[in-house]
Amino acid sequence: MICQIIEREFDSVKFSFQGIDNLTYGEMRKGGSYTQLLDAIKTMHEMRGDRMSPYISVSTSITYESEEEVALFKSEVSPYCDEIGVGRTKMQHVDIARMGLSEERAQVYERFIRENRCNTRHMPVCPEIWDKLSINWDGSVSACCQDYDNLMLSGDIMQNDLQEIFMGAKERSYRECVKNDEYDKLPLCQDCYEYIPLKR
Repeated sequence: MICQIIEREFDSVKFSFQGIDNLTYGEMRKGGSYTQLLDAIKTMHEMRGDRMSPYISVSTSITYESEEEVALFKSEVSPYCDEIGVGRTKMQHVDIARMGLSEERAQVYERFIRENRCNTRHMPVCPEIWDKLSINWDGSVSACCQDYDNLMLSGDIMQNDLQEIFMGAKERSYRECVKNDEYDKLPLCQDCYEYIPLKR
């Protein structure tokens, strides 16, 4: 599959972690393997060789991890990619009771949520609607990667070219709402915030 991606000259490929090591990735992505994902990145980097593409991007989101632990993650991954992004896991989407954690590990996450109360504000610029699309298994295209219920569909790649969809009327209307701070008009954007820890 990696060989096909390279041969078809994709501009870029993004690998998404959640967590920064075997423990935290395994807890957030139950059944997933941090090592296997890292090996896939290394393989793509090696097979790409001296080519300019695909541009290899790696991102992760973290919870309680320290700056030192994040630095270790970056040092482990950076030799095999062109860009690394680290964000925050939105804990309102995480059901700790269903993570299958030991009582001790569950308490780590519960303590993190308790101690990191947040103020919320809408993002002035949303990276979802301005520079990417999410394609579902059936070819339907959504404006947002968190559109689990298909509330903001903007097209179908079985019927339209992806560029047409990206520049189409639906996408333009979503962008106009965000640009004008009209988040309440969009079902997914109403309660989507960037998170700023409260100063104590």
